[in-house]
Amino acid sequence: MSVNAMPHPLKPDRPLTEAANDALGIARSAQTIAQSILTMDANNGFVIGIYGEWGLGKTTYMNFVKEELQKAEKGQKPIIVDFNPWLFSNHTDLIQQFFVELSKEFPRNKFWEWGEAKKALLTADTILTYAVTAAATAKLGPVVGGAVHTVTKKTVSYFRNKPSLSKQKKQISEKLRELNRKIIVFIDDIDRLDPDDMLNIFKLVKSVADFPNIIYILGLDRNNTCALLEGKHVGLNGSGYLDKIVQYPIDLPHPGENKLAKLLGKFIDATLDEPGGKAFDQDRWHNFYGSYLSKKLHTPRAVMRLSSAFNLHYNRLRWDVDPVDFLAIESIRLLDPAFFPEIQRHSKLFLRTDFDDINNILRKRMTFGWGDGIRRDGKAGCTEIGIGGAGGGAAAGCCAA
Repeated sequence: MSVNAMPHPLKPDRPLTEAANDALGIARSAQTIAQSILTMDANNGFVIGIYGEWGLGKTTYMNFVKEELQKAEKGQKPIIVDFNPWLFSNHTDLIQQFFVELSKEFPRNKFWEWGEAKKALLTADTILTYAVTAAATAKLGPVVGGAVHTVTKKTVSYFRNKPSLSKQKKQISEKLRELNRKIIVFIDDIDRLDPDDMLNIFKLVKSVADFPNIIYILGLDRNNTCALLEGKHVGLNGSGYLDKIVQYPIDLPHPGENKLAKLLGKFIDATLDEPGGKAFDQDRWHNFYGSYLSKKLHTPRAVMRLSSAFNLHYNRLRWDVDPVDFLAIESIRLLDPAFFPEIQRHSKLFLRTDFDDINNILRKRMTFGWGDGIRRDGKAGCTEIGIGGAGGGAAAGCCAA
């Protein structure tokens, strides 16, 4: 194998889709929620919120729920709709396209018996009519955000013989009750939308599309969402507003230091197991993790970013660098981007051997809680701060103190 070979491909920062790959212990909870959804009474609709900070695994959790729902028997199998509000530029598009996406799922479900299929197609047709009406009439304004629409003569002519918006909504509700089939709508990353678009999503869920047998599963960072809403709309209580929308909130637990350490150790071992490179000093790795990295590595996404960066760069340099030194530098580069340039600008400081003065300087300037400070063997970028955890291999084996 050449020095520049990269034996393990980069790990994309993608959510998991199969519970069999769960390494953080969230699959069982997701499966339980899915079973509850299948058996619950949703005659009046329902809204579930999946709360968690960015990178904690909200989308993975939602995917596990989805996977379990898809295992349901034919008679219980729900219609699953993935709605991505990012694709639409304004509230009119958002409302209309939501119903377009919803209507598409009815004929796509091949498990319908003929009698149900006919009902489903009629329901889809009614939903599309409602979508056009809701998006094109001035009545949409007070419902989804106060936008003013110009109703042309052509529009008036089109709707002259159409039922009113409220009547169409009632017709959809009746048809959905007749179908007696749950519709699960997943809407993720709401907290990354513009505050006005957030409100439009919540009003869509609560007012425009609050139909029987439709269960919404919303993925968001609660604190960030509330802060954005309150920052945009003075006087709005973001937390109270959200509580009126979401009937059953689920707060994803933090995976904990040991689980994150095991996950990181597993990925690092995959890189270190390849032939070549210098010995892995478990004591220094332990010191580094315990005094620094454990305080910075908070989410599965951060683990994936660090392991991918280490894999990419270390495989090009494994013959020339110490693996623990390299992990320390990569960790600081990714998790302390404001401090990393200081290492570059003051590289001589990290290459010197009279480390007593350096330690004093760093203690005064930095508040990262570094244990014994800089390594004393004169190598570049060296900090004596290491890792805790459990498992096998060079990295994982020292991760559980």
